[in-house]
Amino acid sequence: MMDDTGAPSGREPSGIASLPFVYDGLAGRRWWIVKPTGDYMEDGRTGELYGLAFLDLLAQQEERLARLSFILRDMQAVQDRSGIAVGFISVLDDALRLSLHAGLNKRLRSFYAERHEQIVRNTWQDRSE
Repeated sequence: MMDDTGAPSGREPSGIASLPFVYDGLAGRRWWIVKPTGDYMEDGRTGELYGLAFLDLLAQQEERLARLSFILRDMQAVQDRSGIAVGFISVLDDALRLSLHAGLNKRLRSFYAERHEQIVRNTWQDRSE
């Protein structure tokens, strides 16, 4: 991890801040800071490694946070179409596709059906009180 001057900060980041593309600085957290090399294939491999690191982090964490939406928002804000961005998104695409083939879609449908049912129940309960 680097400080705002680009020098190593001397502290070991943990969680989301440990990812190589996340930067915590004086202005707050930046979710997508990358430096393409200009070699699209090499950058694609870097993006794949970043995607795998992100998935590893997600697998370790229990809480449901909107990290990916922040990453994609920052990626879009800088209009990143580099090999790094493509490699990162390709890994997420593969992970999603493979999970769906493993039956995850049925578990997800069940999870969201139950969750939405709870929301509807709570909404109607609030209205009747």
